[in-house]
This record gives sequence, structure tokens and C-alpha cells, in this order.
Amino acid sequence: MTERDPPSQPPYTPHLDGPNLRMGLAPIDPSAWLQIDAEWARYRAHKQALGARDQTRVCQQLPEAADAIAELGTVLRQHLISHHSAHFARDDHNRLCHTPSAQMLEGERGAPSLWRLSTWVQEDLLILQHSGDNYRLVAGSLCLPSRWSLTEKMGQPLHTIHTPVPGLNAALGERIDRVFNHLRTEHPIERFNWSLQSDDALADFPGPDEPVQHLHYRVERQTMRRLPETGAVVFTVRIYVVPFDAVAAVPDAAEQLQRDIAAMPEAFSAYKRMPLFRDALATFTDTSTQELDP
Repeated sequence: MTERDPPSQPPYTPHLDGPNLRMGLAPIDPSAWLQIDAEWARYRAHKQALGARDQTRVCQQLPEAADAIAELGTVLRQHLISHHSAHFARDDHNRLCHTPSAQMLEGERGAPSLWRLSTWVQEDLLILQHSGDNYRLVAGSLCLPSRWSLTEKMGQPLHTIHTPVPGLNAALGERIDRVFNHLRTEHPIERFNWSLQSDDALADFPGPDEPVQHLHYRVERQTMRRLPETGAVVFTVRIYVVPFDAVAAVPDAAEQLQRDIAAMPEAFSAYKRMPLFRDALATFTDTSTQELDP
């Protein structure tokens, strides 16, 4: 686990807004599509390390995604320059630079690959295209997964991608399809998920469970945006991981999480690995209760 100063409070606490298995969609201004902050270098280094180890594991694309990727490069470049000018600018050769670190992000020739685009931002980038009655995952850079693998999902439609999540297709499948079908270019949307983990790792790849020593709260900020020319949908995922102490400092946050977990259907609780974290979580609620006792 890396040594970093914990935040005084978590940037988001989506469990306080309602159950985990819900749509929870909200419109966002296009300027708020992506989030760039002082941790940009950490995310970039994380992605580059995974790519150097095995880029095919974390970035894949199907041939039909080429036009959407090229368009995403144009849209992403303009977004960063227009809405994140404190972090990005063009040099004298019209190449994109990250100004705080003085890192050059573009070469002089050719359109950037999806992998290169993904290292510009702190989000994972996934591209879905309409196919028949559904949307298929046709390209993705996935360096911040929450227990899933890009290889297992590439080329699959949404309902198949969501099959491992107990109850999701039954409860939300038709609504998810409607959201994708009616998503408008000028109106991106966002939603949040939360989970728990035992360290502050940005990537939570599928694997054996480890003993929980330091409880952490993991939030996914997901956005959906339709590209204007190709009509493809760009699905982004930004991860925030904070020590649970920061969450427990928010009034009723630890207690509400306990209530939410207790109310989860057994299959969904197992999918979220909640039994693994129950004892560690109880220490926070027990402490909070003791502090309230006269």
C-alpha cells in the first residue's frame, strides 16, 4: 500500500444517496465530463506500468471501433484544452502537453491510439456501438477495474456484460437500454457505484480474496457521452479510493453502510464480497456507538 496523505473527507459518498443497485443517473454539464486533479501523475504512472507489463490485458479494440477512437481523440483533445486549461495546453507545434509536469502527450504524426488517449486522463475509456437491438463493447482501456476483465467482455452486448451482477438485468436491464438509445450528444450523464477493498490500489482485478487489514472505500464515477459523428457511446470510469476513516468521519456514513449491507440480497452481497469486510466495518460502527454512549 502506498503512503499518501488521506483526504479529510471522501469526494463522494454515493451509498448515502440510495441503494447500490440503482440507476442514479444525473445530467452533467459537458465541461464536467472528466475530472483532472493533482493525482494525475499517479494515475498516468499506474496505467503506464500496467501497459508495460501487458498492454493487451488492459487495452483492446475491435476493427469497427477505429472511427470512434479517432473521433474520441478529437473530442478529448478539445475538452482538455477548453475545460482543463490549468493542466493542458498546446505547444508551438500544436501538440498536447500536460503543463504541470511538462510532459508531451502527442507525437507529431498520426491519430493517437486508444491506449495513448487513455493515458491523457485519469478515467478508463470504454467505447460501445449500437448493434442490432443492443450496444456492444468494441474498444476499451481498462486500468481501473472493479473485479472484471476486459478480455472477458470485449465484443459483448450490454446485457451479457451485466449478467454476472445478480439482479441487475432483471431490475435495470430495460432501463439501461433506454438510456443508451436516448443519450444525446449535448447531454452527458453520470452515476456512481461504491464498494469496499482492503488497500488503496486503483486496480481491483479479479483474483483471490486477501485478508482485510485496512478497510478502504472505493467509488466509481461513471459517465456516458455520445460522440456526435459516429454515434458511439463513450463510457468513462474514474476511481476514488479513500481510507474508511474518512468515510466514518461523515455523520451516519458508516452506520448507513452497515444498514445497506444488511439489506442486500444474499447473492448481491456475495458478489460485492461484503462478508469479507463485515468484521472490519463493524469496528467503525462499534467505535461510533461507544462515542455516543454517555
